[in-house]
Amino acid sequence: MFLYFKESDKKEDIVIRNQIKEICQNAIGNSKGHSEKKYYRELINIIDSDTKLISISKTIKSLKNKEDYLQRSSNKMLFSQLHVSGRLDYEKIKETCYIDLIDQEEYDINVILPVRGRDEFVIPCIEHLKKSAENSGAKICITLCEENDKPNHKEKASGLVNYIHIPSENKLMNKSLAHNCGFKYSNKAKYYLFHDIDILVQTSFFEKTILNLKEYSVGALQTFSNRRVLNLSKELTEAIIKLKKSDVDQLHQDSYGIEIPQTGAPGGSIIISKDLFIEVGGYDPEFFYGYSPEDKFFWDKIEAIQPVEFPSIDVDLFHLHHEVMIHKNPKLWEMHSLLDTFNYMSEIEKKLFLKAKRNYLGE
Repeated sequence: MFLYFKESDKKEDIVIRNQIKEICQNAIGNSKGHSEKKYYRELINIIDSDTKLISISKTIKSLKNKEDYLQRSSNKMLFSQLHVSGRLDYEKIKETCYIDLIDQEEYDINVILPVRGRDEFVIPCIEHLKKSAENSGAKICITLCEENDKPNHKEKASGLVNYIHIPSENKLMNKSLAHNCGFKYSNKAKYYLFHDIDILVQTSFFEKTILNLKEYSVGALQTFSNRRVLNLSKELTEAIIKLKKSDVDQLHQDSYGIEIPQTGAPGGSIIISKDLFIEVGGYDPEFFYGYSPEDKFFWDKIEAIQPVEFPSIDVDLFHLHHEVMIHKNPKLWEMHSLLDTFNYMSEIEKKLFLKAKRNYLGE
């Protein structure tokens, strides 16, 4: 996972280290508990040394592996050290990518579609998005970002949408890396819609989404209503994808073959302004890959700055049926632990983390 690291500029490195030390020293002064003071002193020692954080992280875990406090302390140091000692080099990654853009124009909305596999979903997803875009009155482009060992969707995308292939030998997809590469290498836009390839939209989707954006003048908006997408059954998915017998525009929550899931979904389809995406440092491929809580982590970073808004005009999205992938990531617990750590961090610590990531993906 830690390929393509770029050494930090020496002056920038010193500035960031000093900023972290200052916050830690203030925290020591404000802390009442001995263990909390000890944590911040340990963090200062790490900042002053050249020791790699990962080895220290493992050492701390081994002291009392079952204690949440030590786990969170370890994770906090990982957050801090990653952006002090090195970061992903997107220029180096770009050299390995195949990039085919339809044009170089700037758009109102650039739709970023991450993909690996899902052969049967690619064209239906794109077709529904394109149909909606054509009826919106806005200038919208679509970028298919394939993170995989081979460019399997290259021919499908050619001339239809932008296409970026990010070579990867990893067994599990890094959706966060695909998102960031889509933002970094494709057309500039006012807003970026990060949308899953297994979700279909209705013709009115973009028209309503643009009205919802204007309603709040928002930086970030979850595009669908009620914090849930509607799940299609296997049979209804097949009727839409293969048999072409069902019209997505006619579906609603009471339609046969639709299941209403629990509310609270953080991902699936979120639209965010260019400036806010840069401010939160984009997604986090350094920490998350495979089936993981990367969407929730992204959401929580945004919420540390401003709220994610919800539609005032109702919008339904439709999730295509496929195999559940939740059990295929052996690091899932550790990734949830990182999410848990971020949510337990103080406001100062969160701002420090976001400050280190700010402009990470900017020009």
